[in-house]
Amino acid sequence: MYFAHPWFLLLLLIVPIWAWKKYKKKKARHVFLSTFQDFKAAQGHSLKSYIPPVKTALIFLALILFAITMARPQQVFDKTKVSKHGIDILFVLDVSESMLAEDFTPNRINAAKVYLTEFVDNLTSDRVGILVFAGKPFTQSPLTFDYEVLKYYLQDISIASINQRALGLGGTAIGDALLTGVNRFDPESERTKVMVLLTDGEANVGIDPLRAAQIARSQEIKIYSIGIGRKGGAKIPLGIDENGHKIYARVPGGGFAVTHLDEETLKGVAKIGEGQYFHAENNEALQENLTQIRELEKSDIETEIVVQASDDFMPWLLALASVLGLFFCLEFLFPVIR
Repeated sequence: MYFAHPWFLLLLLIVPIWAWKKYKKKKARHVFLSTFQDFKAAQGHSLKSYIPPVKTALIFLALILFAITMARPQQVFDKTKVSKHGIDILFVLDVSESMLAEDFTPNRINAAKVYLTEFVDNLTSDRVGILVFAGKPFTQSPLTFDYEVLKYYLQDISIASINQRALGLGGTAIGDALLTGVNRFDPESERTKVMVLLTDGEANVGIDPLRAAQIARSQEIKIYSIGIGRKGGAKIPLGIDENGHKIYARVPGGGFAVTHLDEETLKGVAKIGEGQYFHAENNEALQENLTQIRELEKSDIETEIVVQASDDFMPWLLALASVLGLFFCLEFLFPVIR
C-alpha cells in the first residue's frame, strides 16, 4: 500500500496516549469506590455495563480509520525509472556502396538499421538523431524525442540516401561526418552528448577523422565507433544482370573489389573521444555492440522513480462511516450510560 499524504498517520500517536489516560482514569476510579452499591454496579455483567467500553473502543477505531483515510491510501500499479537529464545520441551511419556487402544478413546496411531500431525501442527519455554519410555527410533526422518518427527515418535509409555517382559525393568521409555531427549538438545543453559511428570502410576523403575526434572531445562529446564487416573484407554487390546473376564491384585488373576496414583509425577516434571501439563481424556481434553501448551510457544517467497509483481510500472511508454510525446509535440508545 502507498500513502499520498503519509503525515496524517501521525494522528495514530493519539491512540496510545488517549488509551493510557483512560487506563489511569479507570484505575483511579476503582481506588475511590466508596459504597457497596457502587462496587456491585462496577462488577455487574448486564448488557448496559458493556456499553461504555464499547463506545470507547469505537472512538479509538474511528480515530485510526480517520487517520488512514486522510493519509489517502493508494494501490501502486506502475513504477518506472525516467531520466532527469538523459543523453543526446547521434548515430553516424556509413551509407557508402560497400555497406551492401552480404557478410551480414541480408547485408550490412539493413542489419545496422534493424539493430539501431532495436536500440531506439529501449530508450525512454533520450534524444536521438541520425546522420548519414558517404563522400559527404547529411542529417537524416535532428535530435528528437519522437522515436516513431525517428524509426521512420531509419527505415528510409539506403545507399540511395546519397547519390554517390554525383561529383564529390562518393567515397567515405568519416572525418567530415564527425565534424558535422559536432554541430548537431547544443553546446549549451547539460545533457550527456554521444556519437555512435558505424562504418565498414576507411576514410579516403575529407578531414582527418582523428582531428575531427579531437574537436568533438573539446565539445565534451563522447564517441563510440563500430567497425562493420569481417576481417579480410567482403565483395560488394552492385545489382543483377539480365540473366539474374549478381554483379559485384571489380578493380581495374579484373578482380573483385573488397571492403577495407581501417580499425586503427576507428580505435584512435574512440580513444580520443573517450568512448570505446567495437568490431562487428556479423549480425549477432553488431547487436551485442549496440547493447553494450546502451548499457554503458545508461550507468551515467541520473534516474528517479515515478509512481503511478490509483486511490484506494473508499473502503476505509466506508468503514469509518460504519463505526461512527454504530457509535451514534449506541449514544442515542444509551445516552445516560457513562
